[in-house]
Amino acid sequence: MPLQILNKYQLLLMAFKIKNGIMHHSVDVKYNNEIHQYPTRSREDFHVTRNGSQLGRSNFFHRGLIEFNNLKFCNKVIRSLSLFKSRIRKALIENYHDPQKELP
Repeated sequence: MPLQILNKYQLLLMAFKIKNGIMHHSVDVKYNNEIHQYPTRSREDFHVTRNGSQLGRSNFFHRGLIEFNNLKFCNKVIRSLSLFKSRIRKALIENYHDPQKELP
């Protein structure tokens, strides 16, 4: 896997593990439904605060949550780690070869 694809894969994998309680973390993670009760499509997404600095925006943890929020809904609701890994790996490799294609 090319390095940039591997990086994105690891970001998505970290966010998946946080969302499903597989990975321990010390950062306070909130979801949009904890911030407001409006019935929006992004209610179950991570609530990502804006960072004013370049260092904050390039933070591995911050980028992982944003990348996960950008996935299609059908991939965000997967509960199986192995299924998530295989779907994301396949989609990232296909997207790498055809950049016009949208990520799942």
